[in-house]
Amino acid sequence: MQSVRFDESHVTRPDIGASRTLLVGAIGPALVSGMHEAARTAALNRLKVADPAAYACGLPRVERARKSIAQKGYYVVADEFVRGLYSVAAPMRAGPFDEPLAFNCVMSGPLPNKERIEKDIAPRLLAMVRRLELELAMN
Repeated sequence: MQSVRFDESHVTRPDIGASRTLLVGAIGPALVSGMHEAARTAALNRLKVADPAAYACGLPRVERARKSIAQKGYYVVADEFVRGLYSVAAPMRAGPFDEPLAFNCVMSGPLPNKERIEKDIAPRLLAMVRRLELELAMN
């Protein structure tokens, strides 16, 4: 995980190398949603065995993410875990033998809201992901 910070004062900022349960936030469900079916099933089965509570709690997020990504290409989580914390994530399409990747942007404070994320941040994130897909496909 790489982390770039604009607001050093925010208490929820993850440090580089921080880990979270796979199905918390926007990036985990987006990552799982972007996996090929066999890899997604295997990842969810591993989580189900290792942490049944996290699996049960997170599975609805994966379903919401899959639906959102199929419709829009990205998944937004707003005010779900921390009041005022917004996250948008998009999976990068992988080749059949590539590791899955997802990218996200997390914002907090009074300025972000779901409308701004949907109209401004998500399209930019999606454009970046699509450019990376094109660049990697050309090399």
